[in-house]
Amino acid sequence: MELFLLGNSEGAEFAAEEKAIAIIVDALRASVTLTAAMAKGLKELFVVERVEEAYQVAQERETLLIGERDCLKPQGFDYGNSPTNIMLQEKFSKAAGTFTSSTGAKRIIEAMGSEVILVGSIPNAKATAQLALQFARQNERPIVLIAGYTEGPIITQSLTEDQLGAVTIAREFTKLAEKEALTIAPKIREEVKFLEETLVRQSMYD
Repeated sequence: MELFLLGNSEGAEFAAEEKAIAIIVDALRASVTLTAAMAKGLKELFVVERVEEAYQVAQERETLLIGERDCLKPQGFDYGNSPTNIMLQEKFSKAAGTFTSSTGAKRIIEAMGSEVILVGSIPNAKATAQLALQFARQNERPIVLIAGYTEGPIITQSLTEDQLGAVTIAREFTKLAEKEALTIAPKIREEVKFLEETLVRQSMYD
């Protein structure tokens, strides 16, 4: 098994071509919003690329509407792309939701064709890595971490939050690789090491 760390549309399309275990990371909102919605009780989530599609699916399947365009909740949507607002809900009025967003939803759609598509975020990093490895073993497929939007390694672009989220999950893979037959490229390990050193430095000043 091999772990890849890629970004943007190219990463999602590579995962689909390789029929990989894809992990989509839209760190600040989409990944956490979707995770929060499931944690708070939604049984199904339909992901679509366009707002117009979301209206249609929600009407046909009688779902909630969740998402954003240009950081704003579209007209008629029940919730924006806000993990905080989702977590504040005591109970949803429906059991399913339809989700769309500017980046995260698009990457999920682009990764269609992958053996499995997971949504990863910093809060569920460990669980995501463990589940991805389970699927990779079962299906004998590579794992592709996909930073939703990135300008490159956190070593040179430390403010690229999706790359940061992806490297956080990669860090969990490095821990698991000690017991698993998982190949992790030196460049990925360099980013993980940089992340760990940065966390240590910050903790010294907090």
